[in-house]
Amino acid sequence: MALRNDANFTPLASGHQFARRRSELAAEDLAVAYEIARGRECERVGHLKIGFDVRSLGPAVSQTGYRDPVPSIRRIEVKGRTRGHSIRLTTNEWYKAAQLGDSYWLYVVWDPLNNPDPQPLRICNPVKHLDHAKREVVRYFDIPAEAIVNAARPNKEQ
Repeated sequence: MALRNDANFTPLASGHQFARRRSELAAEDLAVAYEIARGRECERVGHLKIGFDVRSLGPAVSQTGYRDPVPSIRRIEVKGRTRGHSIRLTTNEWYKAAQLGDSYWLYVVWDPLNNPDPQPLRICNPVKHLDHAKREVVRYFDIPAEAIVNAARPNKEQ
């Protein structure tokens, strides 16, 4: 499968990062193909960092050709992982899922590079269905201002 030109994709990344990015791109390609096969129109928006990878609009009404964007839109976050491994949603992705509710979908593709029949596992409104199972991972340390002031006092030798 040919890889797209992607600003975040670089062969200079470490082997693990390279493999993960290839897996993510393959999963996204599979998710888009899945949507298109069902008559949906897709736009890749992951590079915009808006909390999801694909915007998908439902099929147009055959009589009019009209595609109602409100009830038929899906905002899809795609994850490609080795079967059985956890997936990670960024804080941005989780909060966007909470904000968008039923129009936000999580598609997980297990082993997208080595699976002979990869089908996305699809979850509408992942916050509603996965909140009980999520584990928050700390990404920063909150250091009180007083501690900063105390540590930076000029009378301390360094």
